[in-house]
Amino acid sequence: AFEQLGAYTYGGVNISGGDEPRAVSVGLVTGDMFQILGVTAAIGRGITPEDAVAGSDRVVVLGDGLWRTNFGADPSVVGKTVLLDKTAHTVIGVMPPEFNFPFGGVRMWQPIVLDPNGQARDSRRLMGVGRLRPGATRAAAQTELATIASRLTAEYPATNEHQGVSVVSLRKGLIFFFDVLRIGLAVLAMAVGLVLLIACINVANLMLARGMSRRREVAVRAAMGAGRMRIVAQLLTENAVLAMLAGALGVGLAVVAVRPLAGAIPEDLWRSGPVAIDAMTLGFALTVSLATTIVIGLVPALRTTDMDLTHALKEGGRTASGSSKSRRLSNALVVGQLAGALVLLTGATLLIKSVRAMQHIETGFVADPVLTSQVLLSRGNYEDAGSLRVFYRDLFQHLGAAPGIVAAAAVYPLPFNFETAGRAFSIPGREISETNRSISASAHWVTPGYFSAMQTIMLSGRDFTQQDDETAPRLVIINATMAQRYWPGEEAVGKTIVLEQEDRPTATVIGVVADMMGGGLYQESSPQIFASMYQEARRGIFLVARADGAPENLVSTLRAEIRGVDPNLPIGSIRTMNEVLNETMGPFWGIASLLLILAAGALVLASSGIYSVISYSVSQRMHEFGVRAALGASRQSVVRLVLRQGAVLAIVGGAIGLGVAFAVSKTASGFLFGIGAFDPVTFVVLPVFLVGVALVATYIPALRATRVDPMQALRYE
Repeated sequence: AFEQLGAYTYGGVNISGGDEPRAVSVGLVTGDMFQILGVTAAIGRGITPEDAVAGSDRVVVLGDGLWRTNFGADPSVVGKTVLLDKTAHTVIGVMPPEFNFPFGGVRMWQPIVLDPNGQARDSRRLMGVGRLRPGATRAAAQTELATIASRLTAEYPATNEHQGVSVVSLRKGLIFFFDVLRIGLAVLAMAVGLVLLIACINVANLMLARGMSRRREVAVRAAMGAGRMRIVAQLLTENAVLAMLAGALGVGLAVVAVRPLAGAIPEDLWRSGPVAIDAMTLGFALTVSLATTIVIGLVPALRTTDMDLTHALKEGGRTASGSSKSRRLSNALVVGQLAGALVLLTGATLLIKSVRAMQHIETGFVADPVLTSQVLLSRGNYEDAGSLRVFYRDLFQHLGAAPGIVAAAAVYPLPFNFETAGRAFSIPGREISETNRSISASAHWVTPGYFSAMQTIMLSGRDFTQQDDETAPRLVIINATMAQRYWPGEEAVGKTIVLEQEDRPTATVIGVVADMMGGGLYQESSPQIFASMYQEARRGIFLVARADGAPENLVSTLRAEIRGVDPNLPIGSIRTMNEVLNETMGPFWGIASLLLILAAGALVLASSGIYSVISYSVSQRMHEFGVRAALGASRQSVVRLVLRQGAVLAIVGGAIGLGVAFAVSKTASGFLFGIGAFDPVTFVVLPVFLVGVALVATYIPALRATRVDPMQALRYE
């Protein structure tokens, strides 16, 4: 099924050069990965299969950003040597700026030398990527790889049992929140379409009103021999000129708006390539401008030319009032606008309330005021687990005495940082059902004091200490969900679990903590296992420091204390924990904000639509208002008469929109968080607000109706 198969993973290295050492995320790829992805280097060359052979020279390909910041955008950088974890590597190329793989935070790429004899069968750090053959389907690839996986399970049950394969598109595999974004972008696309429809309705109404006011002109042209289709073509041509000018203006505004929009997309999260207006986008926009002109201008043009010439010419200088059929069509269009605007407003409001509910969910820790920082301990400086433990002790001794720091610890992975790890385990004497043969939990590595720094409640048992090192029995702490799931009604502290594929698999539970969320605010709590870094040392860690005040004030202190332990240690990604949470919420807020902007635009269009219809209606009824005034009608009665017309349209449009909005929200209730499909405040306040806006838009023409001079109206008659 595949033309080529490759694999990748990613990690971190410390790069020397520039003003100070720098921790850099690196993509590790097989030799043919760049060929599979179909990319070439902007300078030099990419990684080839020859680079991934044991004994070959150590090479590296730079990302565009790293090339500019650390190497001054030097075009002759190819062939130069850089130190990565104190090991010399030769630069062989620089990738173009739009290349992001496997995510935007990766700044360089190195080849993976695959050594079957040097890899344990249970090592699963690589992720496979393949290019399908022409005509091959993803289903065929899934079947083929599943067959291979089942054969491997039969041959190597100790390491391959419970393992499988899932074939997904590369886009889905690489983009965080893919399902959320796919749904969100589909919603935005539908919202954009609805706004376009509302705009078209608005323009159609204006064209209809303009056409009715030109009926005598059209009648004169027809009386002088102009055919109906020629007149229709003239009207459509006039509209097309306006539409193309408007389309060009819209494209110009989009060009200006696309820069801040591109900047708002977090590079590490889901940006893939440049965000720009290309020829396809430009052509689509102008084509839609022209096509909508023809579609929405045809009915008003045909309505304008459908007349009794004798009656139209007899109207003389008096403004043509148009037919009742045209007025009904115009009113129906306004009702549709208002209904569409209410649907968008309701959807945007529900989504924003849902996102706000996510922000107030109980995470199991107190994010403010916590400062975080990423630290990578290279093998060149820290060769074994013993040197790592010495670093931990020295660092936290410094941080514990630093002013402004209440508590400090290390953790991996950092909650809500788009990284996860898992651990398979078993419970001695516990039968495992055939339908649930694998027991797993999310894995976390922490240093003593982590739960105190995050203010997570210890429900029972105790925290780790520095004495719980490699000489002590294997110890773990679990969360409340795991304790309740596997030891319901019992005390979990003191229980034993067996960690699969470990040198010292048997571990004792010494504590139970409250559930700590870490993957996504919309995800349910799952079992969690916390291990001590003094027993399982890690090179890549995240520091968390709780401040006695604003966490931003700790930045210089944190840097100074780390430098005091290791002056050559790179310090990267210093953020407050609130900033980390906000990055998690970025896609949700982005979609909700764009939807709200579209809803506001729809409301403006709908308001202008009802204004234009009522304004046109008033202009056609000036004689009537003059007669009413001459017969003694008060200004208030005239205003009420006009407002009643607008209120009826607003109420009918609001009722229809309310019904559609309720049906849509009920269908999408599974995507709402913390609120029901029928939110009373939303479904009561918004229709009232819509009617109020419509009445304000109607009030201006209503005032104009009271200013007509009765004598002038009677004299004209």
